[in-house]
Amino acid sequence: MWLFRPNRVVSDLGTMSADAPHFRGGIRRGNFTSGVNDTWPLARLDVFSNGLRIGPSTRFVRPLVPTWEVQLDELTESQVITCMGSKGVRFRASDPADWIVFWTFRPSEVISYLSGHGVNVNEQVRRVPFRHPDR
Repeated sequence: MWLFRPNRVVSDLGTMSADAPHFRGGIRRGNFTSGVNDTWPLARLDVFSNGLRIGPSTRFVRPLVPTWEVQLDELTESQVITCMGSKGVRFRASDPADWIVFWTFRPSEVISYLSGHGVNVNEQVRRVPFRHPDR
């Protein structure tokens, strides 16, 4: 359970491939006034056969870091973004208001891995405003 906001959890993400890397990073969800920004290395991105999960990197930070899961067929955006010198990958589900940024030092590796596993990605890097990284 997360202390501040409900998690987004889906029923079936499938199985994790044996060659699937674990990406460590941070997350940003919500806008400047009502959102959360958890820094590196508190979050982790895992890719499964049917979806992906961004959540706490260890059990010690579970109460502080939300879990965001999405099935691949619900994923409408995967794009590298930059914001005030930081880089990440913004994911958006079928609902435009349902998005999350995964901050990472390796955004190109994340995008490359996802595109190699059938995820629709936008490889154009986009600069976004700090207050509203969903734009």
